[in-house]
Amino acid sequence: TCYDHIAGRFGVAFTDALRNKGYLAQREDGYIVGPLGAKWFETFGIDEKVVEKHGASVPRHVDWTERVHHMAGPIALAITKRLLELDWIRRGPVRRSIVVTTMGREKLAQELGLNVEDER
Repeated sequence: TCYDHIAGRFGVAFTDALRNKGYLAQREDGYIVGPLGAKWFETFGIDEKVVEKHGASVPRHVDWTERVHHMAGPIALAITKRLLELDWIRRGPVRRSIVVTTMGREKLAQELGLNVEDER
């Protein structure tokens, strides 16, 4: 995690999956949630007020380990919280680490076409 939102290889792949689905569009200063993204976030369980409050703007960070961008800010925090609530990810044994659960791997593949390797 990075400031409590998903990061690293998983965070970058998740961000890329949202972009590939057309849910996020890249801008010079970050990303913007498009109409498809707003609908998906709502269906996924992200409070629409979070998206509305931030003008559908999603900042980005250069990922420390991957050296490419991942999404950041309040929307990324809400997504991380939801992934934890759904038990698609869990806090890992190492500080700031996460583990994608078996169910999470299945659901992420279904929802986003995101294939997460089992690193055990």
